[in-house]
Amino acid sequence: MSISSLQQTSSYPNQGLITMGTGPASGINYSQILSALQQYLSEPITVLQTESEVYKTQLSAWQTIGKDLTNLNSAAQALASPSLMQSYTATSSNSSVATATASSSALPGTYSFTVNQLAQANEIGSQGVASTSTTVAGSGTGTFNITVNGTTTDVTLNSTTGYTLSDLAQTINNSNAGVSASIINDGSANSPYRLVLTSNTTGTNSAISITNNLSAGTVNLNLNSTSINPTYATGTLGSGDTLPASAGTYTGTQTQTYNFSVASGGTVGTNAITIDWTNSSGQSGNFTVPSTETGTTSYYIDGATSSNSTNSGIELSLTNGTTLAAGDKFALDAFNPQMAAAQNAVINYGNDYIQSQTNTVSNAIPGVTLSLASTGSDTVTVALNNSSINSDVSSFVSSYNQLITDINSQLQYNTTNKSSGPLGGSATLQNLKSSLMSFIAQEAPGLTGNNGLASTYGLTQDTSGSGKLSFNSSTLDSILTSNPSQAQQYFSSLFDGSPTANGVAGSGGMINFLNTYTNPANGIILDKTNSINSEITNLSNQISLQQADVQQQMGMYAKEFSQLESYIGQMQSTSTSLTNEINQLP
Repeated sequence: MSISSLQQTSSYPNQGLITMGTGPASGINYSQILSALQQYLSEPITVLQTESEVYKTQLSAWQTIGKDLTNLNSAAQALASPSLMQSYTATSSNSSVATATASSSALPGTYSFTVNQLAQANEIGSQGVASTSTTVAGSGTGTFNITVNGTTTDVTLNSTTGYTLSDLAQTINNSNAGVSASIINDGSANSPYRLVLTSNTTGTNSAISITNNLSAGTVNLNLNSTSINPTYATGTLGSGDTLPASAGTYTGTQTQTYNFSVASGGTVGTNAITIDWTNSSGQSGNFTVPSTETGTTSYYIDGATSSNSTNSGIELSLTNGTTLAAGDKFALDAFNPQMAAAQNAVINYGNDYIQSQTNTVSNAIPGVTLSLASTGSDTVTVALNNSSINSDVSSFVSSYNQLITDINSQLQYNTTNKSSGPLGGSATLQNLKSSLMSFIAQEAPGLTGNNGLASTYGLTQDTSGSGKLSFNSSTLDSILTSNPSQAQQYFSSLFDGSPTANGVAGSGGMINFLNTYTNPANGIILDKTNSINSEITNLSNQISLQQADVQQQMGMYAKEFSQLESYIGQMQSTSTSLTNEINQLP
């Protein structure tokens, strides 16, 4: 029988030629025997592995406690910080006028003021032109200079940019000149398209100044002074009738259209001619050209002899011998480039007037930023941010209770299975819990009576003895309203061991106590985890050595069984030979 015909199940060092299975000669189940031997030899390894798992669960438990302590320490530091009592709210009584935010430098109090004027961006517009494709420059004909807040940007039109009104607007927007360019259609019948420039920022410092050096265009854009466009017919003129020419210097503040209608016509210099008018603002009037006109004369449209608020400086020029018929209609467009003046926000606070380049004002109320929305009166109340403080205290209580819960789960004894957590019986945990409870139960360092008791500030321990805290925010709110400095003294004393409100750390505070556990260089948690990791490493090394030893022994046994099976096979062969020889004897 061939030894190699045994069924293979496993291999070991030095096992020889045998392949484990059932011996073909002996019928012995070597696999079963070897398995039993390996299980027996591995029992010490199983003990070590069980011990290692115990250490690993302890390590995980200490890591959880360490994380809880770190969270609690962070929450405690937030309450010990002087900035705890430097969080304020700023509430506006009239949010349609202004809203407010308070910084840590704000001073609690009530501040009344009036917004007299909002800051606004400068906006200017050109006279109207017939189309967006109207050329405003010829080839190679100068620059369009824009000055905002002391910075001048030269905008140049060329064959690449184009020379139309639309091209100029696009080139301005690509020039980073501090303004935004747009083209509006004001609906007028003759020249409705206007270039409008709006400063990107508000305030008087951002007023726009234009120097137009472009030339050779169909129109020469004017964004600096008022202008009056030529007259144009708005109805059918009588045969041979001649429109009056526009004249004068426009003094109006509005850009608007003036519509004219001939009430009584005739020939200038022969007949008295009366012309009625209205404008976009709703004004109206008339004037009469006397029959004695002998040359070319400009007439104010209200018949006055000088510019006034009615005629706004607009004149019509009529020439002797020209004719107008009753019912002839015509119009002109008058332009003021100032569409919105650059102006600062103005706030009347007490007996002072405060100006700001923007509608975000930080120089009116100490530590408060106002966002202005409209003119009107408002009152801003600055107060301690109780909600923020309550949130910090709630975070501390939550972190504290999580730590206590995890400590209890380790220390609590289960009477059913007669066991506790992996850290059950730990004197370190018991001391940690009792110390924390003492911090809360006793007077804070340096404070006496109710001033030093947690309950005065809404913190009470669970009466069941679990060690957990509960928090009554209403109790804390009452102290924060009546005596915020006392609340700060308590938290500073409890956590820093200092009864002062300056946050200077002292001995005896909860933070110093927690640091003895969480210190990354020599803290108790680090010491515990390092010690356990050392034990786990040591056990792992022992397990590896014993596993190698078991493998070595199993190889030796496998080799011996192989030799045994070979010997049994040889004996069976000898027995068979002898039997055959005996059977052949006479």
